[in-house]
Amino acid sequence: MPIARSTSGINELPIITVETHEKHQLSDAKVSQVYYPLGILQKVVAEMVATFLLVFVTCGCAAIGTSNEHMVSQLGVSLAGGMIVTVMIYAVGHISGAHMNPAVTIAFASVRHFPWKQVPFYVAAQFTGSISASFAVRILLQPIQHLGTTTPSGTDLQALIMEIIVTFTMMFVTSAVATDSKAVGELAGIAVGSAVCITSILAGRLARKARRLEEREIPS
Repeated sequence: MPIARSTSGINELPIITVETHEKHQLSDAKVSQVYYPLGILQKVVAEMVATFLLVFVTCGCAAIGTSNEHMVSQLGVSLAGGMIVTVMIYAVGHISGAHMNPAVTIAFASVRHFPWKQVPFYVAAQFTGSISASFAVRILLQPIQHLGTTTPSGTDLQALIMEIIVTFTMMFVTSAVATDSKAVGELAGIAVGSAVCITSILAGRLARKARRLEEREIPS
């Protein structure tokens, strides 16, 4: 036990350490974080919600634009896609990182900016959210037959080259603003959303490689 000595060296008083309730709570919190990873469920739910809204908005706008260009033009669809990405980054970016795409999740894990053990959970959440959104769009827009289905207008080679360019552009911008501490910081959402909008205008319905499954028309 620690001993308190007086300046004269005669009196010796024991020092009793009192552990407060707050200290116990802090210790319990640390133990909980070690044995039970905090936030994995929150991250998965946030990723699922973000992907759901992304596909719901983009496919919904594309479906409406396909059936009636006077309601939503191709430019409007591109703007809607860029805006929903920006909104979701600011809404859930601090929780899950707002990947909203398996390509982003796997790319970040490949360069060790994301743990591989969480990749299956993120991918499952992204597919769950996107497929659920496609069903929701189908139910709400029942008369419309084409739910933003990807239909390349050029040759297969043109589609392949455009896919490579667009995907590279998206991953380059996303990786640059998300992994570099000297990048735009809080403006990352605007940068990524703008990249989505620009590439969507350029490539049209070829712009989102990861939406092949989600945008597929669901038979009635």
